[in-house]
Amino acid sequence: MNEAGWEVCLLDKDALLKESIEMFQEIYQQQFASSIDVNHSLPIEIRSFRQDGPWRIFLLVCPWMLCRLFVPDQLLSGLTVPNGWESQERTEAEYMAMGPSLTFKVRENVQKANIQYHKNLGHFLIQPLIFSMFKYKSADGAFDAWSSVIQHRDDMMQKKQKSCGWQKELSRREMFSGMFAEREDAI
Repeated sequence: MNEAGWEVCLLDKDALLKESIEMFQEIYQQQFASSIDVNHSLPIEIRSFRQDGPWRIFLLVCPWMLCRLFVPDQLLSGLTVPNGWESQERTEAEYMAMGPSLTFKVRENVQKANIQYHKNLGHFLIQPLIFSMFKYKSADGAFDAWSSVIQHRDDMMQKKQKSCGWQKELSRREMFSGMFAEREDAI
């Protein structure tokens, strides 16, 4: 644990992914196995693992959501564990689906996710992406739906860039023509 209260996961990639699946299977069995609010036909599956600075980031689908997990593998600076979420307190506490929301950066992109703790993973952040899982017949269906959301976002960003007047290229003459005219008038 560090000065900010984070307990980091030192497992290698394969062990981290295996432990994450086992953790979600345990949560499913203890919290959701008899629930009518989840899609019991969906497996617990991980995709899109990547390492980005101190964060190991991946997508996880389960019967109750599709989410992105951020698991640090080194001490974090500037991100403090909220009161009540220190490792000793969470080990003894009842399961809570979402802890307090934290804002942090991955590279220069601001992210928002909820803190979680597991005895074998330490502290990590979970970012829910899709909560209603009933319409998905498979993990592929859920991941494809998320890919469509990302594609739509990217298409919209591209369209906005093309239609934003302030982003259109100006020639140097167009850019400076008004500025020099004002100076001559001022003399």
